[in-house]
Amino acid sequence: MNTINNCFPAGTYKIRVRSYDESHILSEFSAEKTVKIKAAANGYKKKYDFSKVKAGDIIKFGSFEQDNDFTNGKEPIEWVVLAKGKKTMLVISKNTLTNLPYNTERKEITWENCTLRKWLNESFYTNAFNKQEKKKIKATTIENQDNPKYGIEGGKDTKDKIFLPSYDEMTQYGFDTGAGSYDQKRRVTPTAYAIAKGAAPSDVYPTLEGAPAYAYWLRTIGGTSEGDYAAYVNREGEDYAFGNVVDIRYGVRPMMYISIK
Repeated sequence: MNTINNCFPAGTYKIRVRSYDESHILSEFSAEKTVKIKAAANGYKKKYDFSKVKAGDIIKFGSFEQDNDFTNGKEPIEWVVLAKGKKTMLVISKNTLTNLPYNTERKEITWENCTLRKWLNESFYTNAFNKQEKKKIKATTIENQDNPKYGIEGGKDTKDKIFLPSYDEMTQYGFDTGAGSYDQKRRVTPTAYAIAKGAAPSDVYPTLEGAPAYAYWLRTIGGTSEGDYAAYVNREGEDYAFGNVVDIRYGVRPMMYISIK
């Protein structure tokens, strides 16, 4: 029973058992039984206790197709801890996970109504996290600032579970404070799945770990009055304001707040 407690989340399970040795099945399945499993001190739930995690650490949380091999299932998502408070911490994915347009239609748009926000908070949230993980993800009021360089209005603030980094957030949390400057710390490599979806990383612009980098969206509105552009981080590590919202080449690098315990 101790072995079971260390492998499964707490709950009530219905099981049937059979005995076997290394080469032979020795019995048929038994009658169905109900088993209640308590959470062990070093068991399943411990993976969701981030009380000793520090800013800059990398955690695994949720899963998503990343190696572009659908036969072996989804891979754990790695997240970089950007900031940690008393109850929650802010994390951002270590890699870009896929490539999607900011909005599927080219028109005046802000983060509030774009299709990428909808995808993150519906499809991605639903499929990348299990029931216990969903309970730890905190819906948070997100500030959608005006573009700080061009003054284009960013629209209403939103309440999101999953979101993209903003222009300002890419000048905080250890990144270069100069908006528009090249910063290797902002460079990110796409997953194999994202590359299959159109990302084209370049060896000319390596990440701090030496991996080829490519561009990813920010949620901040772009630098034209027409409102059909969004900001992004280019592969050089520069915040750039002129990403056509329907461009499918740019990566998706989610952020979220999760509970520490």
